[in-house]
Amino acid sequence: MTSPPGRPVPPLIEAAPASRLIRLRDQLLTLAAWGVTALLVRNALALLWDFFRPPIFQLSKDQPEWDVVLEIVLRYQLELQILTLWILGWALLFSLHRRDVNRRDPTTPPVLRSELAGATGVPEATLLSMEEVKLIEVDIGEEARIVAVRPSAQPESVA
Repeated sequence: MTSPPGRPVPPLIEAAPASRLIRLRDQLLTLAAWGVTALLVRNALALLWDFFRPPIFQLSKDQPEWDVVLEIVLRYQLELQILTLWILGWALLFSLHRRDVNRRDPTTPPVLRSELAGATGVPEATLLSMEEVKLIEVDIGEEARIVAVRPSAQPESVA
């Protein structure tokens, strides 16, 4: 995987064995976070509990007045605004990233046969005749130059 230009590759986070004390700490912090979250949304949870207990999909009390619903929305107004801005921010970043990907240069063109022949020392006619061959054998000579190129026998397919 290559990173985009100008960005360093983040370090890998590898799982390492954690001690029991650290796992217990993480579990207690997670439980405490769930408890605080439930405490903050207790009115909404009570309304949901009333809606889903028998008689199901009906509120046992009278229909909640708009001031109750408005109170729930206004109580969590800041959290809802932060959540909305967070989602819009991610959407904007995703959109900009997609535009950046679409603007990248196309892939480099293939190497011309004449350039390849010059770089390898193999005649251009030999390269042309080898285009359809799947496997080739190459003999390497002095100074790591290609001495001979010939088609290789096709291996038997394993059934």
